[in-house]
Amino acid sequence: MLEIQLGGWSLLEYFWYFAAFSFFGWLLEVVYYAWKERRFVNRGFLFGPFCPIYGLGTVAFLRIANGLIRPAPTGDVLFLLQVFAIVTLVTTLMELGAGGLLEILFDQKWWDYSDCRWNLMGYICLRFSLYWGIGGTMAYLFLVDRGLHDGFTGGGPGLTYGAYLLSAYFVADITKSVDLAFRLKIFLRELAEAADDLRERVLDFNLGDLRLEATIRRGRLEEYLSEIQARLGQLTEEPRKSMEMAVHRYAALLQKERINPFRHFIHAFPRLRYRRMDDALDIVRERFFVSRVLRRMEQRRSARHLEPRIGRMADAPAAPAKSDFGPALAARQLVAREEHPGNWGMQLLEVEPNNALSPQSNRSPRIYVVLEGRARALFNGQVHSMEKGHYIFTPDRTELVIRNIGPETLVLLSVLSDDRDLG
Repeated sequence: MLEIQLGGWSLLEYFWYFAAFSFFGWLLEVVYYAWKERRFVNRGFLFGPFCPIYGLGTVAFLRIANGLIRPAPTGDVLFLLQVFAIVTLVTTLMELGAGGLLEILFDQKWWDYSDCRWNLMGYICLRFSLYWGIGGTMAYLFLVDRGLHDGFTGGGPGLTYGAYLLSAYFVADITKSVDLAFRLKIFLRELAEAADDLRERVLDFNLGDLRLEATIRRGRLEEYLSEIQARLGQLTEEPRKSMEMAVHRYAALLQKERINPFRHFIHAFPRLRYRRMDDALDIVRERFFVSRVLRRMEQRRSARHLEPRIGRMADAPAAPAKSDFGPALAARQLVAREEHPGNWGMQLLEVEPNNALSPQSNRSPRIYVVLEGRARALFNGQVHSMEKGHYIFTPDRTELVIRNIGPETLVLLSVLSDDRDLG
């Protein structure tokens, strides 16, 4: 059956190109998010290591490119432009179609480029279309160089048997993923209804001044319930019971065993949106965030090597640090990030006159405190003067330059914390 020809390729060839590039696409997504978030995220709709949209897109542009252009030397500009145009168009249309289809089926927008310039309904945007075009062109040239752009021959029975086994796996994984997507939709509808019911009762019983949202989102319903006991005592038995039932119904939906099955989708698609249930989805996201924070705090408490210690900053060895203005910057490591499970640390930075910290994009939130000297800080296109006693807080990925404008050494205390490990 797999030997059946379709458009010049056998079904076996279609399948293995689809499977191979679905895996490479998944690997690309995982590496990108590991670099961006500094943690492993199993990307993709499926549970296994495959992103089908990459496989479908690759097969599509290979077949179209083979039918429209002939391979030419890599340095042929016209050939490269043709490949780039075909790849960009095909992958963009594929992403647009997949995004629209998923939203029609599940009422979910699995990715959202609405905050990017030149986007279309949030499904596609110019920047990522160019990324797909460049990546796809490189993949096509790689296959052309190895003579694999127009299918392959041979392979023996191993490829055939492997295709049957992998096909069975795909069927099982797709079935499980589609079922979970529908269950997530049903669960969020139930959660949204429970939230609306609870809010209505709070308003009906004149309890709106209580911290409802903060407590129910952070799993502190017991505190919330005890907080309203005095107010509920003024109500008759039936309204009091109905209010307590509404609170406990909401709490039951946010129990660990109820939301854990959806962990994969929440982590794999951080921009997943629902057309009518975004509030409920945000609550589930926050519950996962709180769980990670509590887990990290527990790791900190249980870390054996985290014992109180005291030291003198002047005793810490000074090591040269990079500066775009000359080798006149020294850093004293007081607390190293590597030795702390919370991934935070502290440094003492010394900058000589007329020198500066290197222009940088901080990947973690930082606090700089001026201990000695005068400085000028440039961030977000603005200049700020700093002297002894001043501090500056920079969120992650803030472009920052701190220059010593005084006659003496500028001494800064730098405290950094990687909050992405908590979120």
